[in-house]
Amino acid sequence: MRVLLLTGESEFASAIGARLREEGQRVETARSADDATTAAQEGRFDLILAETGGVSDGLEFLRRYRSARGMVPVIILGPSPAEQTGREALREGAVDCIARTTAMDEVSLRCRQAHDRERLRAEAAALRALLGTEAIRDVLVADSDAMLAAVARASEAAAATSPMLVTGARGVGKTALARAAHRLSARSGRTLSMFDCSLRSAAEIPPALLENEGAGPRFSEAMRVEETMLLRNADQLDGSLQLRIAEAMAHDVVPLLLTASDSSALVPELAAALRRSTVHLPPLRQRPADVPALLAHFTQDAARRLRHPVSLSPEVLGVLLTYEWPGNVRELETGVNHAASIAGSRRVELRDFPHTHFAATTAGSITPAGLLLKPRVDAAERLALEEALAAAGGGRRAAAELLGISLRTLFYKLRRHGLE
Repeated sequence: MRVLLLTGESEFASAIGARLREEGQRVETARSADDATTAAQEGRFDLILAETGGVSDGLEFLRRYRSARGMVPVIILGPSPAEQTGREALREGAVDCIARTTAMDEVSLRCRQAHDRERLRAEAAALRALLGTEAIRDVLVADSDAMLAAVARASEAAAATSPMLVTGARGVGKTALARAAHRLSARSGRTLSMFDCSLRSAAEIPPALLENEGAGPRFSEAMRVEETMLLRNADQLDGSLQLRIAEAMAHDVVPLLLTASDSSALVPELAAALRRSTVHLPPLRQRPADVPALLAHFTQDAARRLRHPVSLSPEVLGVLLTYEWPGNVRELETGVNHAASIAGSRRVELRDFPHTHFAATTAGSITPAGLLLKPRVDAAERLALEEALAAAGGGRRAAAELLGISLRTLFYKLRRHGLE
C-alpha cells in the first residue's frame, strides 16, 4: 500500500507514519495542503492521511482534492467524527476521522480497512463493467482490452453519478460510450437529452442545463435530481459557456456527459474539473479485436433494416480485418450499410463497398499480420453464430440445427465468443 501523509510532523502523525513503515507500507510525506495537492496529482496512492491544524491543513486539502474529483480514500487525522471538524470532514468526503487519542493498533486497522474497502469498490466496478458489456451490447460493442477498460471507467463514473468526458478522434464511438455510461447509471430509466454543440450557435446552451443562482451558475434542478444531459462536441462550445459549466461543477455533482474530438479546445478550468473522469478512446486501427464484433453488430442491424439475411464473403472478411479504418467505427458502419443495400439478398462482396481502394486490394497487398488464419476464422464463426441465432429467434436448439452442430458444441462456441 502506498500512503501519502500530510502532516506538520506532529508526534501523533509521525507515530502513524512510523507504524505504517514498520508494516511494510510505502509512506510519502507532505508538509502543506499545496504540497499534498501536487503530490496527489502526480503520484498514484492507495490511501491519503491528512492532519488538521497548523500548516498541514488537512480539511483544506480534502476540499481541493474532492473538487478535483480525486477518488483515493482520505482519512482526516486529529478530530474525532463526533467533533464539528470531524463532521465537516465526513461531509466533504473523508472516509474516516481518527482522533489523536486513538491507539496505534486501531489506527493501523482502520487504515487497512479503508484500503480494503476501496479495493473491493474498484473490483466491484470492474465486475459491473464486465457484466455491463452485455447490458449495453445494443449500444456499444466492447471486445478489445482498450474498450473494456473504457467501459470500466465509464461504469465507475456512472456509479459515482459524476460528470464524464469522452475524448478521441471523430467516429471512434464517443457518443456510444456516453450512452452506455447512462445505461449503467442509476438514472438509466430516465431521460438522456443530447445536445450537439457543433450544430448550434456558439452562444447557445440548453436552457435545461444551467440556471443562475446566488453568486454563480448552478445546474438546473432537473439536472441535479433526475435528468442526464450529453453535450456532444463540447470542445466547440464558446469558452465563456465552458467556464460557466466548470463553475457549476464546483457546486454540484451531476451525471453530465461530454464528448470532445479536440480536448485542447476546452478551457483550462473545465479540463481540470474533468481530468480525473476523462476517458480516451483510441482509433479503431489500435483495437482490431473490436472489428469482428462490430461487423456482426452492423450486419445484424442491416439485416433488420432490410428485412433479409446479410452475410459477408470470406474475401470481404479478410480485407475488412486488415484495413486500418481511418474513419473509425463510423466508416465501418457506413460501409457495411452501403454494401448490404447494394448487394440486396445476395452475399456481400468486396465490390459492394464504397471504398474504391477496397476493390484494388489483393491477397498480395495484405500485410503478413493480415494473413493470420485465426482472426479470419473467428470472425467468420462469430458472424455465423449471430446469423443463426437471429434466424432462430434466439432459440439455441434451432440455431444448432441450422449450423449443423450439436447443442453442446453451440454452447461452447457461444461462451467462447461471449454471446451467451
